[in-house]
Amino acid sequence: MLHICTYVAESLTPLLKLFQRDEPLVHILYDKVNEVTRICLRMILKAEVVADEEGNALKAVDCEKSENRLPSKNIEFGSGTKRLVAAMPDDKQKTLQLAFRNGLKTMGNVQEHLLLTNAVLRDMQCLHPLYRKDEHLLAGCVTTLKR
Repeated sequence: MLHICTYVAESLTPLLKLFQRDEPLVHILYDKVNEVTRICLRMILKAEVVADEEGNALKAVDCEKSENRLPSKNIEFGSGTKRLVAAMPDDKQKTLQLAFRNGLKTMGNVQEHLLLTNAVLRDMQCLHPLYRKDEHLLAGCVTTLKR
């Protein structure tokens, strides 16, 4: 079980380190919230279901639909975990794979509580120097600031 925790932690560490800086990062927060959600969902869902979705579309991805889920043998939970599971009898493998799926699904359900649909957070991207040239984002930022 520690192998899967290590795998998930390693997957999220770059983002966690990014937000431990002593500088304003609100302009990248919306993008990174979407990225974290996609990382978690891609561990248990088919890549084409998650794709490059963001915001409302990412929040609307249904983790419960069986056609959206990866087969148990394809769930991404790290090579260390896969080696341990492969050495177990088939019945224990299935039990563990279902437990991993449920744990990762719970992580995926965090999408309900994240700020994926927060317009203000989305529009704060206009503070990023690279986004200032995007007229659509600038228009949203001006609308947000007028509120």
